[in-house]
Amino acid sequence: MADFTIRPMDRQDHPAAARIMAGSDPWLTLGIDEARALATMEAQGIPGVVATLDNGTMLGFIRYEPKGFIGYAAYIRTVAVAPQARGKRVGETLMNHVESLVFEQAPLLFLFCSTFNVRGQAFYERLGYERVGTVDAMLVPQHGEVLLVKRRKVAAP
Repeated sequence: MADFTIRPMDRQDHPAAARIMAGSDPWLTLGIDEARALATMEAQGIPGVVATLDNGTMLGFIRYEPKGFIGYAAYIRTVAVAPQARGKRVGETLMNHVESLVFEQAPLLFLFCSTFNVRGQAFYERLGYERVGTVDAMLVPQHGEVLLVKRRKVAAP
């Protein structure tokens, strides 16, 4: 894979991001199509970062809330990597970038991963996220969401 750049997400990125979501799991299984993904992004207005090639092709993105939980813990709302970019460290690089941003302000970073998304769960655990619990039927009746959290590393005294 060619080198890619990570930059802040802007509204012009939303259609490409919605296409990535709508074309892959977990969104396919959750019944989220491109129109719904785009409408949700437009309505939420939260920050994000994108990974792009020099020609502008989006490889993946993350949307997050820097002070997502009672102004204390950051929350990753969406992580998506285009099928052709999977397994090429795009997701890991995006996650590391977001962690470096949010851990300046918040001691915890959490996210949900669908119970059927075993590959996603393994990815987050490899990056140091710990399972906290499962919320059954959170988004759809037949599947739950696994809550994962990562703590900011504290420098040794």
